[in-house]
Amino acid sequence: MRALRFFVPVGIVSSLAACGLERPIAPQPLVSVIDEWRQSMLAENSQWLSGKTLEVPTAEVSGDFGKLRWDDPMSAEANAVEGDTMISVDLLAGGGDGRWGMTILGIYLPAFDDLQPGVTKRVAPFEASVIGCTGVRLNDWDIDQSADVTTIDAELDRDDPDLVHLTFTGDFADGTTLSGRFTIERPASSTAP
Repeated sequence: MRALRFFVPVGIVSSLAACGLERPIAPQPLVSVIDEWRQSMLAENSQWLSGKTLEVPTAEVSGDFGKLRWDDPMSAEANAVEGDTMISVDLLAGGGDGRWGMTILGIYLPAFDDLQPGVTKRVAPFEASVIGCTGVRLNDWDIDQSADVTTIDAELDRDDPDLVHLTFTGDFADGTTLSGRFTIERPASSTAP
């Protein structure tokens, strides 16, 4: 597994206009860039999801969507917000000398109902979506599109019923994919088995 690289060349981030921030950003350490991305995504999600922020202790992505060439899974930064009817999960990876990639997953809450420890549940296609974004600069995406086919599997953790493991694949019209897995705090509004 390749780890997220913590290196940002001078000027890699010129603006966050894609996330509603119109000001230029001076070169700064990657940790600061990631923190600013996280805050901007949470602010954007809170405009349409008025709910609780969910913990995402682990996340990774891979694929060849856009101009990404992530054959091996890459560690990803993650945000998740629970709304009245769905959750939104944002996964960010890349940077350094490569491209940035962001995956946005929307999953309706019924997908989390009646999960059993150690039993995989396929999320119905109409209950989930995957959006892929890539670009040389963070939040300045040259490709931003929805997957034509979304496959998501969910499984309740065997040891901790408050955690859900999800794997996903988004297949795009041009034949490319984004896939990955993450662990998320179980949404409070989902029903227990």
